[in-house]
Amino acid sequence: MTPIGLFPRDAPRPTSSAAEHKLWSALSAQLPEGWVAWHSLRVRTPQGLDGEGDFVLAVPGRGAFVLEVQGGSVEVRDGRWWQDGRPLPKAPREQAFGYIEKLRRQLSHRFPDLRHPFFAVATAFPETDEDLQPPHGDVEARCRPGGTSPSNRAPSPRN
Repeated sequence: MTPIGLFPRDAPRPTSSAAEHKLWSALSAQLPEGWVAWHSLRVRTPQGLDGEGDFVLAVPGRGAFVLEVQGGSVEVRDGRWWQDGRPLPKAPREQAFGYIEKLRRQLSHRFPDLRHPFFAVATAFPETDEDLQPPHGDVEARCRPGGTSPSNRAPSPRN
């Protein structure tokens, strides 16, 4: 029987990402019953590390998804992703989809007869203001109610 819950159980794997620590804590406290989640699940080949998923979650009867976590202030400007004012080399969803391909390849190699699950991706920006969360599609980024987008609207006032 496969163990259920969050792995590692006692603390997140070593990372400098405060955002990943926040997600690990949230999943530790609120992971739905029957789900399994792994923090910093690595895919290795004989040549070394091939990839890492920030979080991989298995959902009973549904499949699995990779949750890519981005800390700091994240935004999209003119189709380019930025984190704390610096451009990201890849969009968060691209990172997650790339990891899924590596994970599928590894699973196929190790378990050739295994029927592989459906995979999806999700992203989390726990340190980005909720009102400024970036959308994932070009339409959403350019067509917000009132004609605003994260890169051209004023920040919401704080109480």
